Amino acid sequence: MKNFLFLIVVLPLALFSQKKIDPSSSITIQGAVKQALQISIEDLKIPTQKGQGKLNIYSHDGTLRSTMKGLLGIPIKTLLKKVEFAVDSPKDLSQFYLVFEATDGYQALYSWNEIFNTRGPSVHPRRWHGARYGAADCVPE
Repeated sequence: MKNFLFLIVVLPLALFSQKKIDPSSSITIQGAVKQALQISIEDLKIPTQKGQGKLNIYSHDGTLRSTMKGLLGIPIKTLLKKVEFAVDSPKDLSQFYLVFEATDGYQALYSWNEIFNTRGPSVHPRRWHGARYGAADCVPE
């Protein structure tokens, strides 16, 4: 009887404890820009999407958890090329950092030089060789 009463009291709380997070309908670029830019998700549809190959997902201890295939995405560079930044010199951009925030509050931080690097065409989360803290490793197919 106690177990049944416990289930009646606790189960409804557990069922409604998750906050519903609606997907984004747009992306806003703001901060040290001359004019904030809002881009709708519809504006980001093909032809700007590019295949990202496969993405290996690792756990916190470096164990491979799963692999996602057939991913599509928009390079960050493509979005940033539409923005006019409030700087005196293009050299000042190397002091910038960019914070990407999802609707659920998750944040990712990049420096300007990580995005506009000279070693590759775009930014992908990576698992560094020998490091156990990387969450993903993007491998082109």
